[in-house]
Amino acid sequence: DKSKPAMSAANATKSAVTVMTQESDSILLIFPEGKLDKGNVLVRENFRAGAVRIAKACQERHPEQNWHILPVDVQYITDPAKATPFQRLLKKLRIPRGFLGNTVYGATVTFSDPIKVSTMHAEETMATDQLFEAFVSIRQKA
Repeated sequence: DKSKPAMSAANATKSAVTVMTQESDSILLIFPEGKLDKGNVLVRENFRAGAVRIAKACQERHPEQNWHILPVDVQYITDPAKATPFQRLLKKLRIPRGFLGNTVYGATVTFSDPIKVSTMHAEETMATDQLFEAFVSIRQKA
């Protein structure tokens, strides 16, 4: 509900925690930036606390479990030299792709080490900073 974003976020968080703590082998995928960033630029201000909030709530509800966050970095390939034959055909036929935003020719996905939720900073903003730093570390190693 776009007219009540805070309530929508709270309901989504509550639902995610319920599913994660009641269904075994549950996995939740969240983009901490809140959206896909095809520009490949990490900006701390874009990182939201939802992933940390959900993970910490799961840890509180079931502290006996070993809760982790697995940072997964996605970097989009925008080099036209990496285009697929189909993408080259679209370009040759002059089919406009501008409505799709930046043209993406693929992506590189990199996994980091899991972050143990129980070891994350107690304060939500500081814990989100930790998560952001994990993404920065992924990029530095690449």
